[in-house]
Amino acid sequence: MAADRPPGPQTRWWGLPLVGEIKRDVLGFYDRLRRDYGDVVYMRIGPYHEYTVFHPDAIREVLVTQARHFVRMKRPLEVLRQWNGDGLLITEGDLWRRHRRLVTPAFQPSRLGKYVPSLVVSGYELLDEWNVEMTRGSSPAASASPAASASIDVEFESAMTRLTMEFTGRTLFGTSLGDRTKDISWAVKTLSKVAVDEMFAPFTWPDW
Repeated sequence: MAADRPPGPQTRWWGLPLVGEIKRDVLGFYDRLRRDYGDVVYMRIGPYHEYTVFHPDAIREVLVTQARHFVRMKRPLEVLRQWNGDGLLITEGDLWRRHRRLVTPAFQPSRLGKYVPSLVVSGYELLDEWNVEMTRGSSPAASASPAASASIDVEFESAMTRLTMEFTGRTLFGTSLGDRTKDISWAVKTLSKVAVDEMFAPFTWPDW
């Protein structure tokens, strides 16, 4: 590794073994990077030379102060553009700034407070659903005893996706998604997995 580069994991085969580690546990992988190598980490992954920053000041430099000097990796954008088009999450430069100005009014501090009731209702509905599941799963003895407590296992990522979908339906479309929330959340999770698999693949397979 060049002397002027930050520390990072050393692997053979141009760092391709790291791809498997990232796919198995992406959050755990980057947590280990920060713990083992510090606030700025360098690693080679195939044709890419990746620099990862963890310190809040450095993140602000990349995303805000010096944002004009950074562009995102080409491959992830190619994958996401297949179903996101040239929307706010994909575009960069002048086109991104035009899109950003269009949505800025919806995120003004004076308007954020109006979204709170919808978020609270969505959260309580999810809690009510969990309470019903706990009641169904508890024993008769536990149900009869106020001091007894029941519990259920919750898949956090799916639960937060569902909550986000329901909140989005209420704030953007003025309606509850109801039973459709589960189906939409499942679709989002499936599409996210497809996206990650394609991002780490050397090319995109034909539609057929």
